[in-house]
Amino acid sequence: MPFTPLHFGPGLALNAAAPRAVNWPAFCLANIIIDVEPAYFILTHNPPLHRTMHTLGGATLAFGATVLAWTLIRRGGKRAQVPNWGDWRGENQRAVWLGALLGAYSHVVLDAFLYSEMRLLWPLGEGNPLLGVVSFATVYLFCVLMWGVGLGWWCVRWAKRALA
Repeated sequence: MPFTPLHFGPGLALNAAAPRAVNWPAFCLANIIIDVEPAYFILTHNPPLHRTMHTLGGATLAFGATVLAWTLIRRGGKRAQVPNWGDWRGENQRAVWLGALLGAYSHVVLDAFLYSEMRLLWPLGEGNPLLGVVSFATVYLFCVLMWGVGLGWWCVRWAKRALA
């Protein structure tokens, strides 16, 4: 998708449903890491845009990079005495891992429906068996709806706490 934040919707819905199980910032960071590659190729006018990071192997690299970044930020933030807004220091490591994993793999799967240049199965193979299985409109609508579901769920949760 040409607009990375669309990918954040499914993660927001998952986090709203299971806030202690799925870390949304890790989900988002994995997506951003993957889309650095096409951003670079857009800026350098060098197609194809979806190369290594938009594969199963690339998703695995993005997952690892996200977990590593989160670990370094957590350690550095403690040393630098960064405020603990949102209790980011107390975040469950398993939730970070799951958020990063779901973020990375959902990104390449959603994009695989859309882009013929992708080699989804690399390094296991060269093909993209998901191309065209779901339309552009369906993928975009799904992501936007997941934004709505996630935001709605969080608003209901917030309202219940405010009224309690």
